Amino acid sequence: MLNAAFRRPARPVGGPFSSLFVVLALLCTTPAAQAQQTYRLTRLGTQYANAIAAKPFNSLGQVIFQDRQGSSDPGQGAFYDGTTTHRIGLLNAGTRSEAHAVNDAGQVVGEADLGIVLLPAGTRLTHAVLWSRAGGLVDLGSMGYETASAVAINASGQVVGNARSTAGMEHAFFWSSTTGMIDITPPGSLSSTAMDINASGQVLGRHLRADGSEGAFLWTRSGGWTELPLYPQHLTDAGQVDVWGWVQQRRLAQLWSPGTGLVDIGSSTWQESWSWGISQSGQVVGGYRLTVAGALRAFSWTAATGPVDLGNPGGPDGSVTTSIHQTVNRAGQVVGNYRLVEGGTSAAFVWHASTGMVDLQRQVIDLPAGLLLLNGKSIAENGNILAATNEGLALLSANPVVAASPVLGTIEAADPVATGRTLDLSAAFTDADKADTHTATWSWGDGSRPVAGTVNEGGGRGTVTASHAFGAPGTYTVTLTLTDSTGRSDSTSRDISVYDQSRGHIVGAGSFMSPPGAFRTHPKAEGNAVFALVTRYQPGESDPPGRMVFALRGTELTFRGQPQGSVTLNGTRASWSGTGRMNGIDGYRFAITALDARTPGALGRGRLHLRIWHADRQGSPVIDYDNLGDPATLGTLREGSVPQTGRILVRSRATP
Repeated sequence: MLNAAFRRPARPVGGPFSSLFVVLALLCTTPAAQAQQTYRLTRLGTQYANAIAAKPFNSLGQVIFQDRQGSSDPGQGAFYDGTTTHRIGLLNAGTRSEAHAVNDAGQVVGEADLGIVLLPAGTRLTHAVLWSRAGGLVDLGSMGYETASAVAINASGQVVGNARSTAGMEHAFFWSSTTGMIDITPPGSLSSTAMDINASGQVLGRHLRADGSEGAFLWTRSGGWTELPLYPQHLTDAGQVDVWGWVQQRRLAQLWSPGTGLVDIGSSTWQESWSWGISQSGQVVGGYRLTVAGALRAFSWTAATGPVDLGNPGGPDGSVTTSIHQTVNRAGQVVGNYRLVEGGTSAAFVWHASTGMVDLQRQVIDLPAGLLLLNGKSIAENGNILAATNEGLALLSANPVVAASPVLGTIEAADPVATGRTLDLSAAFTDADKADTHTATWSWGDGSRPVAGTVNEGGGRGTVTASHAFGAPGTYTVTLTLTDSTGRSDSTSRDISVYDQSRGHIVGAGSFMSPPGAFRTHPKAEGNAVFALVTRYQPGESDPPGRMVFALRGTELTFRGQPQGSVTLNGTRASWSGTGRMNGIDGYRFAITALDARTPGALGRGRLHLRIWHADRQGSPVIDYDNLGDPATLGTLREGSVPQTGRILVRSRATP
């Protein structure tokens, strides 16, 4: 009944909540329907770990990710086999590697740099690589071009990827152990991009023709190239491709299949739609809008049901629900993230036709306080989920082993704090083995010796506390390590801002929701952004001492900078700029506008506007990050983001 009502609205739809199908969609999320799979959480790497692979899982639920030990660590690709994390390593003098795809044999493909960075653009020269536990890291080469990267691998060990010249022209390649690298750019094309390879060796790609027009193709070694509709997204083993197409000047999701061709999979009432994922069974998930300015909503489509709205996880009637970035497995389980209000806090969900949309936060067993699931990044065929949290990446295991490491929540502290004042810190934790006991160590990041934490626990839950006074202003990375009685451990860190209250200062620490489009090279990236900053204010002082630290959780964006030039202070507003390192590379600049917590509209927390950029080879600025959002707010009391946690203080003189 739900599906029929959704496919055939009783009357024209003028908004996301004005038709019968929305009411019916909400019925599928009643408490009775939410008897759902529960999960155990395992942290993957540190808070700086991120997910960069389009398909991070193999069918066994093993997962790849980018492992980073800190904000200055360029990182290495990593493979988690269910019990142990394996870093894939580096090439010769290289400093960074990335994992992009994994097959059921545990073979991982990606890229690794050669230790050479082209400035000022910051381009790392890379080769495509293949890794396995038995063979280690193997250099696949670059077809003679400056950079190359492998993007997908199938069960047979066949690899596809792309090589790029310094002029920016890309060439898709196919690699196998018998053929080596083969350029598969269609004849007569200027460039091509490989996107995926399926079990039978079909390669999905796009190309730029000599006349400047774009195209898409399927390629096989035996059959060559088959032209496809433009804007393909993903490829199944059956050769199906989900496509973004144009119908009567509207962008709509479509499905291309061998033999049947192109099929519209949306509703005639939609203004626009697009796909975000397709399962091996041909189920497509994506987003749609009923009007140009309407709320973004999520759908699932199968040939049997047609388009079905995913609803919401039990929000109040009339609430705006946005759901984005879904992936789906063969069983029809969908994961992604949703908001009950446009621009609101992101939360992870799992959906199935039998349960409706369920908030994943409710389904994790023994989740420690303060740990928030922000986005369901991907779901494996066995039901495991890769999730972004406010503390980095986590694996949610649908069928977990009992022997598991303890899991720490966030470090809670009432900073910023003045020098010499005692700061109390605490963190909650859980442990699936309720018989374990625990010890804890706090490291302060200021040169002082680590100390043991006070542990209060019982029944698999507990808290760790400690106190510390910092002797000098700055930003310090405090790290807590918790170890159970079997030797398993977990660690978490937090940047603490410390200021000199005898002088004027701008200081802040906390987190805010980074809006879509802020991270320019990954415009869909959004989520929890953490920051810590402290800068001295003295009128007319040039290059005041100070530091700032910024990281966008779940992505590779980390930044450390220091002021260069003077600080401009006008009432509760302060602005300054400086230089820094993004993802471990020098040559970047930043500008900050900070509004004091007392500023009207700052909700007692303040506001922060951060812009990061670098110069291209011609010396022109290229914006890397900017959380301004609405350009009309520049220079107003609504400029920047309000911290969800923490606060910002702007002081022109000493404070008591």
